[in-house]
Amino acid sequence: LGDLIGWEQSRLSHQLRRMRGRGLVDREGDGDDRRGATVALTEAGLAALHTAAPGHVDLVRTMVFDGLTPAAQREFGAAVETVLSRLRAARSTD
Repeated sequence: LGDLIGWEQSRLSHQLRRMRGRGLVDREGDGDDRRGATVALTEAGLAALHTAAPGHVDLVRTMVFDGLTPAAQREFGAAVETVLSRLRAARSTD
């Protein structure tokens, strides 16, 4: 998970500990390897996500995409794809 989102292990552990304290995620250790764990959203976590997501989506759409012409949206998409491709390439060399 840390590699996927680009966070250091300590930062991820701290955030997951906070989320677990709020009842948003459950953590289950790996019986064979104490360094590994499985993290899953709880019902409360899923409800919080469903509550936050529509407002977030609307905000991003209004502030970013609604102000762009269709041509500018395509250019923006191409730029984002270039950045993502470079990030994937950088991650694969780590």
